[in-house]
Amino acid sequence: MNTPAIDSSEPAPKRRHRRLGYLMAVLFVLLVIFAFLTPWLYPNVADLFEGPESCPKSSFQLKSLETALTSYKIETNRYPTTEQGLRALVAKPATVMPQKAFHRLISPELMIDSWNHEFQYRIPGIHNPDGYDVWSLGADGVSGTEDDIGNW
Repeated sequence: MNTPAIDSSEPAPKRRHRRLGYLMAVLFVLLVIFAFLTPWLYPNVADLFEGPESCPKSSFQLKSLETALTSYKIETNRYPTTEQGLRALVAKPATVMPQKAFHRLISPELMIDSWNHEFQYRIPGIHNPDGYDVWSLGADGVSGTEDDIGNW
């Protein structure tokens, strides 16, 4: 990037003012770029510092799955069955759906938690009898233990 030509006949304080203004503009642009990238970078970077025990990435994924399930219900007037599972958010279920064109609501990678286990889904839920349960098996890979992360 070319810097603006500075007239050497200008007094030194004026030249410093121009350089400072240019530096401030560059810093502002970098700050705006960083602010836009933060929501996408945070879940991945946070795991490096906080470890898998706190697992903000899986919590973020869980919220995304809940949003996708709500979108599915709005489009089809019902949640996927337990048999269809979360796969119904990725590919059109084989069972009857409304005649609307199907579009994928999530990417398949979102269905895998931080410990490489698939998120679990059950309707009606045990913890949410009027709705559904979605949960991660946690580090131990066993359902019903205290390291599970769920929507309850």
